[in-house]
Amino acid sequence: MFNKQLIVIDIETSGPNLDYDIIQFGAVKLDKDFNIIEIFERLVKPTTDLWDEHSFKVHNISKEKCTNEGISIEDCVSQFERFVGMTRNFSLSSWGIFDINFLTTVYKRLNRKFIFSYRTYDISSIARFIRWTKNINIHKSIGLEDSAKSFGLDVDSNCTHNALYDAELTARTLRACYSLIKDGGINENSQV
Repeated sequence: MFNKQLIVIDIETSGPNLDYDIIQFGAVKLDKDFNIIEIFERLVKPTTDLWDEHSFKVHNISKEKCTNEGISIEDCVSQFERFVGMTRNFSLSSWGIFDINFLTTVYKRLNRKFIFSYRTYDISSIARFIRWTKNINIHKSIGLEDSAKSFGLDVDSNCTHNALYDAELTARTLRACYSLIKDGGINENSQV
């Protein structure tokens, strides 16, 4: 299904667009069967005064917590690169394109070479395709939480919008999609 193993990332930000800061970074490394083999989670200090109150209501992470307990974005990126390793055996994936777009923007801001492949995977598109082919709640929202539930996964709504939890939930959703493919009815070579 994929030519490389995946790293699923999820980020929480201080606001809704690329002008804001990453304040929490979560990632999971998957094996070839989409099992989580390693996790990464960091709280990040904001670099600007931009702070959207609506975003706070979504993720419930305060500016004070990030400022007092977070690490710099430079350290976060360096630690994430060490987590990934310098091999090219992994591709980045996320729920939607927001997280990867945000990460590439951070690399540009830091004037740092983006070491990852630009071939990334949008797990929400894969889930949408599988839901459509299997006629699973196709008229319901395609948000991560609703999608995971539509595949029969247990979701702790109190934990969503935590970067690590959402990365893990995205990985579990992908694994559920893959199980449906393996169990038949969907051709692995179909275009997503």
